[in-house]
Amino acid sequence: MGSTPAAVPVTVDELRRAQRADGTAAVLAIGTANPANCVTQADYADLYCRVTNSEHVAGFKDKLDALCVSASGSEKRFFHHTEEMINAHPEFLDRATPSLDARLEIAAAAVPELAATAAARAIVQWGRTATDITHLVVTTNAGAHAPGADVRLAALLGLRPTVRRTMIHLNGCSAGAAALRLAKDLAENSRGARVLVACVELTVLTFRGPDCPHTVNCQALFGDGAGAVIVGADAVRPVEQPMFEMVSASQTLIPGTEHVITMQLTEHGLDGNIDAKELAPLAANNVKKCLSDALTPLGLDGGEWNDLFWAVHPGSPLILDHIESALQLKPGKLAASRRVLREYGNMLGSTLIFVLDEQRRRMEEEGDGAEWGVILGFGPGFTIETMLTEHGLDGDIDTKELVPLAANNVKQCLSDALTPLGLDGGEWNDLFWAVHPGSPLILDHIESALQLKQGKLAASRKVLRENGNMLGSTLIFVLEEQRRRMEEEGDGAEWGVMLGFGPGFTIETMVLHAPDDSRKKN
Repeated sequence: MGSTPAAVPVTVDELRRAQRADGTAAVLAIGTANPANCVTQADYADLYCRVTNSEHVAGFKDKLDALCVSASGSEKRFFHHTEEMINAHPEFLDRATPSLDARLEIAAAAVPELAATAAARAIVQWGRTATDITHLVVTTNAGAHAPGADVRLAALLGLRPTVRRTMIHLNGCSAGAAALRLAKDLAENSRGARVLVACVELTVLTFRGPDCPHTVNCQALFGDGAGAVIVGADAVRPVEQPMFEMVSASQTLIPGTEHVITMQLTEHGLDGNIDAKELAPLAANNVKKCLSDALTPLGLDGGEWNDLFWAVHPGSPLILDHIESALQLKPGKLAASRRVLREYGNMLGSTLIFVLDEQRRRMEEEGDGAEWGVILGFGPGFTIETMLTEHGLDGDIDTKELVPLAANNVKQCLSDALTPLGLDGGEWNDLFWAVHPGSPLILDHIESALQLKQGKLAASRKVLRENGNMLGSTLIFVLEEQRRRMEEEGDGAEWGVMLGFGPGFTIETMVLHAPDDSRKKN
């Protein structure tokens, strides 16, 4: 007999801890894609009625045109199906003829290809190789095959055969949020996991003639698109740069609402119903409770919703209006959602990923100072998906060292910059100042170290007070505020200094000169 293997000195709890990530899951990269066929809302009614031979149907074209132009909130949409494709499939318009097989055949090829385009863009942004993907989550309302779009997508991207795949079907507009929730759980419970989420929607399964019930709303609102997100915990620096930390995620089905949004595959394609009269009020009346349930356990339920940033699925302008009113949000808080709806239409589950990407872009380029935010998705039932997220890079700031470092080193940096110009007289109050306001404490210490008069850092303090610390973009806000103050109020200073602080601890120093016509003389 062979020898008995030695017992492994480890407990189940230790094994579980070793298998799990140390940190919170985060969005590491985002990619989006649309088909090439773009149709403006102003042209859609003419195109639809021509393709479906329905220009003679009394009132239909006018109703569709009004919905497209005035009520949809969209200016254009993208579609995989073309006029030639519809003409080649007359069964799509004839409810007496089954058309599901033909629609699914088109989707089986197109869904993974569009998903691959979005995913490839996310992988490039991520900075690592496709073979580092450990999990794949694919969502679509356009498909019913096994092996499905996940298998084909994995092959197109060159993922490993061991990638762990999950398909999500018929989750409607909440599919994107549901997939992100699942990706968060996978990343946090599997050390080193990198989860690729791909949400793909094609409306070829819902295109039909005007005799189909509810089709007018469907034809006016929905478009095609794919969104991909890479999710992981414990970012590998410096390659990975977290965009949004996924702090908590929850799902709520509002009781008694199973009839509000329905979907089912039939021999004619994907059918369903949206109760437009109930939908917007349901979202508005229940969103506060869902937000409270998500935020209260974390001590963040202060009720001031304008302190957060928002990535909300734009089901329709009416839904966004109702949510904006219910939460008393300021104009612009839902700007990312409204822009995506305007530029692409409602792409069901993939729309939310477009919104998240747009919100990321806006925060990087413009910023609103919000650190915490909420992702909201709405789907069949009536289901509300709620995710609390934190914006910013996953890193560490040693606050005990940071403030003294700034104060103790700023004089030397200023001297090094000013002495070659013959400006190092040591009287810092003769200069104007544009200083990155990392925190009030940093400003206090710099003010004390340089013995600056009260008001010398007023531009920095005002930007911090009104906008918060927006990382790199903050200094541009300070510079603009300083320009305004010098033009309107002025302190007579001709020379000035711009100071920025960054990783390491790095101090960026720039000497500035104000032309005569930009300074108000006292």
